[in-house]
Amino acid sequence: MSSVVSKSHATGNHHGISHAKTNSNMKPNKSDYILWWLMTSGLVSCLLIGTGCEDNLVDDNLNQPNTVGILDISPDRIELGTNNIAIFTASGGTAPYSWSVSDSSIGTVNQTEAGTVTYTRATVAVGANLVILRDKNNWEVQATVTQE
Repeated sequence: MSSVVSKSHATGNHHGISHAKTNSNMKPNKSDYILWWLMTSGLVSCLLIGTGCEDNLVDDNLNQPNTVGILDISPDRIELGTNNIAIFTASGGTAPYSWSVSDSSIGTVNQTEAGTVTYTRATVAVGANLVILRDKNNWEVQATVTQE
């Protein structure tokens, strides 16, 4: 079996399309055009694949943690002996906050939208009360006040 080595010549342009001539007289032949057609078709296909996708964008923040933070109240429980007041602080969630109690006959909170509230014990009341904190999005947390 003999092999023939022919002259070759390659040219290109600024569009990234190259054209190779492989015959000995440097004139294009049928295989040159087929090669050029395949390369051009591939380039067009690559360009078309990347277009029209702007409407199907994916939100990159789907797996990101909540930057606002989880609504929390501190302390989450307290016992009041002879002390008549307790200070509660909100963190996380979304302000403004609303504060309330489950039983206003044994203790109350000052009405405020701030992140800190004062719970005041009724003079002789004993029992358990809940201090309820809600944020702007209606998320709720509670703290327990035990009065002896």
